[in-house]
Amino acid sequence: MKQSRPKKEKGNMAAVISSKLLGVAGKFLGKKIAVIGDCMLDRYLYGDSERVSQEAPIPVIDIREETYTIGGAANAAANLASLGAKVSLFGVVGDDSEGKMFRILCKEKGILNVFLRVHARRPTTVKTRLVARGKQVARFDKEVTDTITSHDEKYFLRELEKHSGLIHAIVISDYAKGVLTPDLSRAIVRFGRKQNIPVIADPKPGNFWFFKNASALTPNRYEIEAVWGEKLDNEKKIREAGRLLQKKMNTTLLLTRGKDGMTLFQSSGALHFPAVQTDVADVAGAGDTATAAFALAIASGASYRHATEIALRASGIVVAKSGVATVSLAELKSVLV
Repeated sequence: MKQSRPKKEKGNMAAVISSKLLGVAGKFLGKKIAVIGDCMLDRYLYGDSERVSQEAPIPVIDIREETYTIGGAANAAANLASLGAKVSLFGVVGDDSEGKMFRILCKEKGILNVFLRVHARRPTTVKTRLVARGKQVARFDKEVTDTITSHDEKYFLRELEKHSGLIHAIVISDYAKGVLTPDLSRAIVRFGRKQNIPVIADPKPGNFWFFKNASALTPNRYEIEAVWGEKLDNEKKIREAGRLLQKKMNTTLLLTRGKDGMTLFQSSGALHFPAVQTDVADVAGAGDTATAAFALAIASGASYRHATEIALRASGIVVAKSGVATVSLAELKSVLV
């Protein structure tokens, strides 16, 4: 009969793990991380609704507040900067007022090295969320998702190569807006392997196979279901899909599962991490936080297991906040104790 470990032994093990995780987080400051992907501007309109329009059976929203923040790949970059990393961001914006605001907000978030291609005929991607009485009631997207040009691809690769000796990890943040072309995606993975730089990619289903041989992938459950081609409605199916995709992609696969935690798939097997108990306010951007924390931990010398523990705690902090948010190094350390 299997015997459970004494409480004292379990407590000692938890203390050892906490000490290791704190040790990893203590190495975050100054790590140089390159983030490349689809950049966007998140716009929030907050208001109240107390009447119905005479023009149509819809509520009239009186806007009381308007805020902006950076999203997509830039949110991953903002989380890295908030955790103490020195971040270089690579992406595309339009030659418009939103593009100018995006660059200003990057500086405010501590992203000091910004390598942007500015396009006259390609607007900055903007997601506008309408929030009334604390609930999101609509979202409006302004975007162009055509793939970038070969000149853009060459520019990004050239800049990465210039800074190769100063990069501890590369984060690829894919929102399927056209920046991560097949050629560019595969070239970044090859570059990372050649330079011995970890490449952590958060891929969309349509681009999933571009990232074969990356160091790690961080998809969520719905993205994996889209790649797999069927709903994964039980643990057996999730484990089967995760193991096979990990093997086919020749990578480490970190499957983020929301309230069900995270499952780490490696060639040695699968390991599940239950979710951290927390009150969820907003899950927007939580995947960016998880990928950022995971990548920064890997760059700081953590094992994939310990990097997952850190990613789990970081995302647990950020979902308790409203809107697209970041987690600070102090906040993370407070939950690693």
